Amino acid sequence: MRIFARISYILRFKDLIRSFVARDLKTRYRGSTLGFLWSFLDPLINSAVLWLVFSFIFARNVPNLPVFLIAGVITWNFFAGSIGGATTSIISNGNLIKKIRLPREVFPISGLLANLVHYLLAFVVLIVIILISQPPFNPLAWLTLPIIIFLLAVIALGIGLCLAALSVYFRDLPHLTDSILRIWYFLTPIFYPMTLVPAKYLNYYLVNPASSGLTAIRQVVIEGHVPDQKLFIILTVEAVLLLCFGNWVFSKMEGGFADEI
Repeated sequence: MRIFARISYILRFKDLIRSFVARDLKTRYRGSTLGFLWSFLDPLINSAVLWLVFSFIFARNVPNLPVFLIAGVITWNFFAGSIGGATTSIISNGNLIKKIRLPREVFPISGLLANLVHYLLAFVVLIVIILISQPPFNPLAWLTLPIIIFLLAVIALGIGLCLAALSVYFRDLPHLTDSILRIWYFLTPIFYPMTLVPAKYLNYYLVNPASSGLTAIRQVVIEGHVPDQKLFIILTVEAVLLLCFGNWVFSKMEGGFADEI
């Protein structure tokens, strides 16, 4: 299939992708005194604010609230940051696109991988809180976490490829994407439990990949069991469909990137 041939071609530029990822990681906190420590501090600060605001509302209904909140914050930051970063990845690298012959997908991919590094660093904070709070631990369930994170990354990449291509021709799209992500934030159970969602809307709610992915992660780290098969099916189907669609849109539009940027 064409998409596999394209992936094989992109993998030839893995050293270039690695250098772009390193560039993104260095520039994100350039001039900052704490540097990469913000990967640990940012989710802690955000989770602390949410805990102060919502603990009195949800404390009786949410088991292990610190783990619940931190898992939500860091997973959303990774997912939304990857989509938002991909949206402007082609526009912001216009000079390179005009000068160097390379697969243009390396820009959204490298941005996603940089966000993945930050996510994994932030996950260290989550593991520390888990060790302190000692929720049920199931080694078999934890082995599913890389699969869940991979599916979320593929979904974010599929959406990001589509938005990155469209943004070259529709320059208001990055601003619209920021607004949509703010709405999406409240439609995802980051600071409230899924039990608050009315049963008649639950299936529609789980179509949101951020909701289904985060629910699966919480089932592992809080409840200590393998995520429901339904969540894996939803995430897998969405990952395949969105990656294929995003790749199709990107390949159709990339021919005019150099002229439009």
